[in-house]
This record gives sequence, C-alpha cells and structure tokens, in this order.
Amino acid sequence: MNIRRKTLFDILIMTPREGHNKTGIGKVSDILTEKICSIKKINAIQTSFDTKIDFLIFRKLFLAFNYIFIGFFNRKIKLSKIIFCTTSRLPYFLPKEIFKVIFVHDLVYLREPETMSMLGLYASKLLAPNSIKRADLIFCPSKSTYSDIKRF
Repeated sequence: MNIRRKTLFDILIMTPREGHNKTGIGKVSDILTEKICSIKKINAIQTSFDTKIDFLIFRKLFLAFNYIFIGFFNRKIKLSKIIFCTTSRLPYFLPKEIFKVIFVHDLVYLREPETMSMLGLYASKLLAPNSIKRADLIFCPSKSTYSDIKRF
C-alpha cells in the first residue's frame, strides 16, 4: 500500500530573520522569495528563523537551536514538498521525501574565517558542510563560489 504524505505547500522558503540587512544575503533572499511567490502556479510560503530575543548571544544560540530542531517542531516543513533555504544552512531532521534546495552565497567561513564572529564561525562550520552534502540542489551566485564548493 502506497501512503502519500499530505502536503500543503509546494515550496517553503526559509530566509534569514526578519529585519535582516537589506544588502547581500538579505536582499538576495527577498528578491528570490518575491519572484517565487509571484508565480501563480506555485503554492509558496516564506518563513524565517526570527526571534524577539534582543540579547545577541542568546539570539544566536536560539537560532542555532532552531536549525537543529525545527525539523521536528515546524508543521510547515512537514507539509511542504520543497524546502528552499536562501542561506547555506539547512535544518537538521527534515523528512527524507522533501526536496532540499540551498543558496550558497560564499564559503567565507573557510576562505576568510577571521572576518566572522566566533559564534557565527562555529555555526557555519557545523551547519554549512552538512547542508551542502544533504542538499538535492545547490544554487551559487558565481563560478568562484561553485569552485569553492567543489574544492572544499
């Protein structure tokens, strides 16, 4: 007997937290989300790893916790066919039948680690390589980033 999983969304777009800078990754995320959600034949929804925690260290710890455990607790994930993360970080524990897409903007944590905060560096080292391995499709903005992914 073939039991199909109930889906509600064709694509769940996961973006950086709301209020993220409107340049770089934040701007690219907004543009991609706007374009995908404007296609009438696609049932797409956007969500973010937002938190109202103001104290920076606790916010970053909360966000790291979210990436690890949101696959268990977020109902939108379980009701989606495709997860598209506009950053190079996929949540852990996603259902296997979900098609996983990421956008790798750069591998700065490998090329220029001294430019990152300590917590950001450790989060990238923990999440990005695993996400790249688990992704079914990877977008990158340049041949340089593509070469970095192949090399590292």
